[in-house]
Amino acid sequence: MTRLTREQWQSLIKAYETSGLTQTDCCKQHNLNPKNFSLKRGKLLPLESSASPFVQVARVAPHQPGSDIELQVGAVKLKLSASVPSAYLVDLIRAQA
Repeated sequence: MTRLTREQWQSLIKAYETSGLTQTDCCKQHNLNPKNFSLKRGKLLPLESSASPFVQVARVAPHQPGSDIELQVGAVKLKLSASVPSAYLVDLIRAQA
């Protein structure tokens, strides 16, 4: 197996991130050792992404019972009825993580 350049690794990692494949399946597809891929991904990923996965939350106004709930992250705004069960919101957030 030939050595991959940094650019090749970055390209493979980006392809994996958008592929929907498991890491194991992606490695099989590209004839890579999963352990090496994981190590390289761990080293390169923090360098590629300077944005934190966390967002700052600020309470704009106290929530009034019966009013809608609005969540906004960047340009994305989600408006929910206050009657929506909190478990639904938790599931929705987990699905996006």
